[in-house]
Amino acid sequence: MSSRSFLSAAVLGLSLFVSVVGCGEEPSAGEESDFLGQSESPLWTAFTSEESPPVSCIGARLVAGVACTGRFCDNVAIDCVALSGLVLRSSSSSTPFFSEEGTHEGVCSGNEWMVGLQCHGDFCDNISLRCQDTNMRPVDCMWTTNQMSEENSPFQVGSIGRPGFFIRGMRCFGSNCDNKTFNICRPVVAG
Repeated sequence: MSSRSFLSAAVLGLSLFVSVVGCGEEPSAGEESDFLGQSESPLWTAFTSEESPPVSCIGARLVAGVACTGRFCDNVAIDCVALSGLVLRSSSSSTPFFSEEGTHEGVCSGNEWMVGLQCHGDFCDNISLRCQDTNMRPVDCMWTTNQMSEENSPFQVGSIGRPGFFIRGMRCFGSNCDNKTFNICRPVVAG
């Protein structure tokens, strides 16, 4: 099944559950581990655009992927993945709308993580990220180097060898915010 077929099936409400088991050495007695058991069960949202309502993750999930279709990446969906130990706090915020003409990026702050997305302007040109405060602090943050667009969608953090990382920010380039890169980080329980 092609990735586009899979994405279409997921968006239409079919569920695919994947268990991911951590690997590596167990911590010795007295050592602490910041590895969080990641229970990956992807849940793609519906697509949104300027003429549609925002999309958001449901429950204790963070964004681990983004997909888009249509001219200039007009229709956008997010991949919401469950994370064991994640506690959503009561406060949330949204980044200011961004596009290639201005700051061209939005990043969640503090212990906030991306949990939703809203568009306005032709072809989803202006984007705002919904950020949720959590009990997890971001570490090992980096910007992805390859740009995602409708020609090579979807982007999933695990596909670039970063399992256990989630999206905290987005940059866009090109006409109508067409090409996107992502700020990804690994969550660890805040001390």
